[in-house]
Amino acid sequence: MVKVNARPWLRPSDVHDGDIVTIIEEGRKRDANETPFNRAVFEIAVRLPSGEEKIWTMNRTTQRRCIEAWGNETKNWIGKKLRIELREQSVKGVMKKVIYGFPTADNALEVTADVSAAREGVLTVKLTVQEASQLLALLSKIEKQLEGRRDL
Repeated sequence: MVKVNARPWLRPSDVHDGDIVTIIEEGRKRDANETPFNRAVFEIAVRLPSGEEKIWTMNRTTQRRCIEAWGNETKNWIGKKLRIELREQSVKGVMKKVIYGFPTADNALEVTADVSAAREGVLTVKLTVQEASQLLALLSKIEKQLEGRRDL
């Protein structure tokens, strides 16, 4: 007897806005003749916050974001996390919920400050040069993501 590990496909009903999913495999491309969509797709296994594992047919927008964040070698994506957003979108003339992923920072910069000394909404934070550089890079990424949302 052969055991088959058949993970169910990721559906919008499986996730909520803000959920964090973890990529658990490098994924694979499927040719158009192998899919019901009549176009090539990229599938990748993810772990949901519940611990369930699902196969996500990742859209190109999310793929581009992952490439920007982690490079085009999907082996490097294993263990990386994506924040999920669900959006209503016209798919072949029918409005459907579509799953979009936003890469999370690997080593998010944590800045602590004593906010009790803040006056009139101004907070002064001391950073090393390296921390300031990391913060600027993070803000730049956030700005690009926000610009990308406006383009959709």
